[in-house]
Amino acid sequence: MGDYGWSDLGSAARAACVQQLLDAGLLQSLDTLLRLHAASGRKDQRARDAAHTVLLVAGQLLPPILRAHDAVARDAGAGAGAGGDEGGAWWPQDELGVLVSAAKLVRREAADPDPTWAADIAVDFASVAYGLSAVIDNLPPPSVPNREGGPGGGAAAREGPAAPTLTAAVREVMALACCTALPILERAAAADGTGAVGGGRSEMVQPEDPCNRDTALHTDAIRPIAACLVLAVQAVRRTELLALQPQRALALLSRLLLREHDLRRPAEGGVGGSVGGGARDDIPEEDLPALAGTVAGMLVHMAADEQLVGAVAGWLRGEAVAGTEAPLDPGALAAALRPWNAAAADAVARLHAAAAAALSPAAVGGAVIGDGASAVDGGGVEGLLAAARSDAAKWRLPGMQAALARLGDTSAWPPLVLRLCGNPSCRNFAGPVEADLPLRQCSACKSVRYCGAGCQRQHWREGGHKAACARLREGGS
Repeated sequence: MGDYGWSDLGSAARAACVQQLLDAGLLQSLDTLLRLHAASGRKDQRARDAAHTVLLVAGQLLPPILRAHDAVARDAGAGAGAGGDEGGAWWPQDELGVLVSAAKLVRREAADPDPTWAADIAVDFASVAYGLSAVIDNLPPPSVPNREGGPGGGAAAREGPAAPTLTAAVREVMALACCTALPILERAAAADGTGAVGGGRSEMVQPEDPCNRDTALHTDAIRPIAACLVLAVQAVRRTELLALQPQRALALLSRLLLREHDLRRPAEGGVGGSVGGGARDDIPEEDLPALAGTVAGMLVHMAADEQLVGAVAGWLRGEAVAGTEAPLDPGALAAALRPWNAAAADAVARLHAAAAAALSPAAVGGAVIGDGASAVDGGGVEGLLAAARSDAAKWRLPGMQAALARLGDTSAWPPLVLRLCGNPSCRNFAGPVEADLPLRQCSACKSVRYCGAGCQRQHWREGGHKAACARLREGGS
């Protein structure tokens, strides 16, 4: 995404602009513009350009505006960014709502016979959400205040003792972004030529497996897929991360990186060409070593987690996971990383060797969570855990961990702070912002909100809430 000259401004000029924008409500106006285009049903180039411009501007302005609101809240003594300007009149969704509307638009367009627009918006959406990682670690810890009587009537957050904060709201947007955009980008990267994009994998979205087809790969998806996976690895709960099946995104990234290398090789018997039929400029070649390092870093990061290491051991041993026909091939992953970053390839090889030496998760006797993950409690995967932790400092991911650690392993879905219809198939773009919809809680779990009875029935019958509702009533996820 370009920035149309924003980065050319000096820091003082950007700060002055942000101060002027704090009370202008520009991001809310952009949210309204996006919703008006979505509600119109138009899908021509003008509508696509409008959506792209909205997300482009949001990506440039969200981080400095969020920082500025947090600074105002601290100066006013409002406490950790949960309040805001003028005694708490500001609320995080005032600025983040444009991303909530973008997620809804992406999901709607993913169901279209021609999913091109969905993939385009998903790229922009993932880029904006990933940009928030640069600010989240400077945001304050969770605090106590709740806002009552917010947009849409009633409390702006799910009832309960947990406190809505700016940190939690940003995390929820990141989780919404990766869980919405990642499956769509996976399908776009491994397009089968039909243009079909599937429906939901979790309560947010679930596509078919894109890695089990012999297809042409679109390597310009490397960066947004990696961005979504970084967000997922750091911003969502472990059980939610496993539901996204990150091993298949890693497998797809290995194929994309290998194809990128093939496309950049000089053509046989000539110079200046490439095996792929031309020069490559989608990703600057100097950026590929860092991207390869990020791929290795995500695997190291998951293997260094006691609650994920059992699942990672299974992936590295090539064990099939229910619902996934293409398990991760660590040898292929290392081979794909090596042309770009030999150290990253070596890190994957070390993890592979450690996993091969470990017992199977079933023999460990740990408490099983998600798709085969087991806690470390006395055997089997300690070697892999030790190998990953020895490499963890070398393969650091963007600095979100300190802020997110303060939230603990709490669920980012259903959202605690953001107000939105909980039906992933919702097509209601009425109202200038999502929070203005007449959102009502599920009377049973009191965790998920719906814009109407139709969305509630659809989510109950087709979207998985019938099973999730019982878990949420019991305090699970």
